[in-house]
Amino acid sequence: MVNLHGNRKLVLVSVLTTISSIHPASLTGALGLILRDELRISETTFGFLASLFFLGAAVSSIFTPKLVEKFGAKSAITAGLSSTILVDVIIVLAGLSTEIFGLALFAAGAANSANQVAVNKLLSDKMQSDRLASSISIKQSGMPTAAMLAGIAVPAIALTYTWQVAYVLGAVFTATTIFLVRRIAPSQKIVPKGQSLGELHSSKSALWFMALGGVLAAGSAGAGVNWLTSAAEAAGFGKDISGLMLSAGSLLAIGMRLATGFVVDAKPNINVTKLAASYLALGSFGALILTQQSTSTYLVGVLLAIGLGWSWPALFSFAVIKANPKGVARATGITQLGIYVGVLSGPTGMGIIIDSYGYSTAWMYPFIMMFAASGMVLWAGSRL
Repeated sequence: MVNLHGNRKLVLVSVLTTISSIHPASLTGALGLILRDELRISETTFGFLASLFFLGAAVSSIFTPKLVEKFGAKSAITAGLSSTILVDVIIVLAGLSTEIFGLALFAAGAANSANQVAVNKLLSDKMQSDRLASSISIKQSGMPTAAMLAGIAVPAIALTYTWQVAYVLGAVFTATTIFLVRRIAPSQKIVPKGQSLGELHSSKSALWFMALGGVLAAGSAGAGVNWLTSAAEAAGFGKDISGLMLSAGSLLAIGMRLATGFVVDAKPNINVTKLAASYLALGSFGALILTQQSTSTYLVGVLLAIGLGWSWPALFSFAVIKANPKGVARATGITQLGIYVGVLSGPTGMGIIIDSYGYSTAWMYPFIMMFAASGMVLWAGSRL
């Protein structure tokens, strides 16, 4: 008999792990206006600083999938989240040093990479096939949930108290997640030396082309999420409304990810990569609207660019996991490398354009990348 109650607990652990893992990057992006003033750095430097989280994730994704397959999801998540707490402590105590802040974000990104493939493996191993898409969607909703909470943290915490308090609360949240992981997640025996660590069904070329689609899709999303609050302020909104704009787009992305997952479970024959490509195409037009920097249309642009343009990851991950059930960590490790490279380059690239040409021109960057991602994901997904 299937343990539905236990399955729900595993899904809860997966989404809490995702929020805990990504929160250093989400808080840094949402607090960009405040941190730039505190650290006395330019938009370009801040964009590079925010990108270090994903540089750490990209480097880590080269070797962490094999470690996850060898030691198991529970051990990997525990180690990764413990590192995240240490990062929060370092940022709070020494975060006014740009160099230390950057190194801390790099370490947080490395931990996040291990956590993401570990959660993918946990869900793939333990969830029923007819609930896998919704489970992954709930897990993936943790990312925009973290961004939404970070947006709320601007007026509720950073502007009311200090920005350091936001990271302290992030550490407390992460410690709670570790406690639940240790109680709920099943243990796995260490795979003996010489034994195979996961088997790929898809060709590596197909996975690498999906990774390229991930570069483009995540690059556009990373740029939009990291610069939205700053761009909204430049368009004429206050710091509090700018943060709530990010929360509104994130909330829609959460709803879309959840709804899509349940639809895919109900209709298993649906083409998930085609659906992901459609979200990206619609999101690109949202970025195009934002090039106008008009307060009258800004919310519409945000809901399309962030709400829909950031709804693809669950479908993207599900397609790769479904095609490679015996090598989930290895397969998603390849495609996540593309995602991390994209999110790494996105904020930096948009920051350079902002410094040189302003926000209106800069929004063309995510527009072009998101539109190109739509075509690449559609093409590569058909070859998994």
